[in-house]
Amino acid sequence: GREMYLFRGDPRPQVGIDLDLYVAIRPHIGAPWSAPVDLGAPINSPANDQEPTLSDDGELLLFASNRDGSMMSPFGRSLDLWVSSVEPPGRTAMSTGIDRAMVRQAPVAE
Repeated sequence: GREMYLFRGDPRPQVGIDLDLYVAIRPHIGAPWSAPVDLGAPINSPANDQEPTLSDDGELLLFASNRDGSMMSPFGRSLDLWVSSVEPPGRTAMSTGIDRAMVRQAPVAE
């Protein structure tokens, strides 16, 4: 591929490690990767944004986040699955939480 999505943490005083999403691109396979570029808002939030993956067709970026809008747990906001459309080259649109009614449990391997 020509795009690689990743996450990394940057220390923030009194917050700890803040995880954000980045993209590195290359003009063609075999070329070196660019330096990672922060995807910025609205993809990255003040919360943790992590575990990016592209859909098979490359049109959706799925990632985990405990941003506002995520479910609450006894320990604070939980990591929920969020999705954003991808616009070339390496640009992303507004992210949205995935509707829980659309999520189906995967079969359990025996």
